[in-house]
Amino acid sequence: MSDLFTLILYAVAGSSLKIQDEINDSLDRPRLACLVSPVFGLSFGFLMLSGPEHASLALGIVLGNLLSRKVDAPAHWLALGLSLAVGVLRAMRINPIVLIVATGGALLDEIGHDRITESLFFRYRGVLKATMLALATIRLVSWTSFVGLMLFDFLYELSGLAFSWTATGIRT
Repeated sequence: MSDLFTLILYAVAGSSLKIQDEINDSLDRPRLACLVSPVFGLSFGFLMLSGPEHASLALGIVLGNLLSRKVDAPAHWLALGLSLAVGVLRAMRINPIVLIVATGGALLDEIGHDRITESLFFRYRGVLKATMLALATIRLVSWTSFVGLMLFDFLYELSGLAFSWTATGIRT
């Protein structure tokens, strides 16, 4: 898979995850959120096929969120099932070091995001970003993984802003 396509998958995954979350949480419309789940699930699933570091990062984000109990809605479970089905059925490969680092970073980010609300570092989930930057710097992962993670988070936040600007019209 090309680096450009991989980066597009990160961006689509981040945006669709946030839209799914907002529909479920802000609008309290879990069935509608399930309609967005395949976009996130399939983009994350195909990301897992982009190579061991991308699979490990994506799976680490999933595991970190599972461990922090953030996978708590039917839309989340549907997306998770689709992601894993694509990855497992197509025999994704894993880098154990990246998987451990990504899982730990995602878990610490989610715990910090919920408990240390005044910190910009945790508000924007800086642990995983910092660890992936370190891994890219020492060339354990490619810069595509780091840039992809940044795109994932940027589109996640941007989609949240866009959703909040338009949510008034959606609620009616």
